Amino acid sequence: MLGLGLSTGLAPARPGGIAALAPLAWYDAGHGPALYQDAAGTTPASEAGQPVRRLSSRAGGAPALTIGATGAPASRTATGVGFAGAGVYLKASLAIPASHAIIVKARIDSWSAHHGDLFCCHGAKGTELRAGDPSAFRALVIGSDVAIDPMEAGGDWSGSHVFTLVLDAAGATARLRIDGTEVAADAGYDGSLTSPTEFKLFGSRWNSAYVSGELRHAVILGSADLGAVAAAEAALA
Repeated sequence: MLGLGLSTGLAPARPGGIAALAPLAWYDAGHGPALYQDAAGTTPASEAGQPVRRLSSRAGGAPALTIGATGAPASRTATGVGFAGAGVYLKASLAIPASHAIIVKARIDSWSAHHGDLFCCHGAKGTELRAGDPSAFRALVIGSDVAIDPMEAGGDWSGSHVFTLVLDAAGATARLRIDGTEVAADAGYDGSLTSPTEFKLFGSRWNSAYVSGELRHAVILGSADLGAVAAAEAALA
């Protein structure tokens, strides 16, 4: 089961490794200069415990993530950004191609029984890594009728992990990887992702749902190339 909330003490990301991959976006929650207490980006969040309402991208020229309009602020921690309870999420409007990879390093502590998303691309044709039931997460590709149930009942997913969703339009395949290993795949992805999309972290397609935990990194690659995916995962490990 995901979520005992203990850090594994994994090493920080190697910045050169991510930047060299030319990501569409790279949100580094442990990079102090990227964190702000206000959505406008005028007041830095320089100390642990301070609110976080803006997280700037370190690469790709992507727009900053900002706090949901109705949500309480996230908070800076010693190693990233913490999220606690319903309505606490960060979001940005992004143009994401049909083939892409979303790679998120995070710690998941708890979640609402259904629809709490670690990350999602919101829209009529969207994707998400969400709580499918009280004890397991699943990856969904909305509109393509693709569902991946990757995590066995009783599995221990405590601590910080790297979660990757790879969508390959040319191969009509969705893949879920955890800590650099493919754990599930399914055919049927038709490439019709809504774009631009509202990308959310620790949010939900349903605002009453939630995921609590800590974000370390979120990287979006503009292709489904598994070599680039593996390189990004290694840089975050």
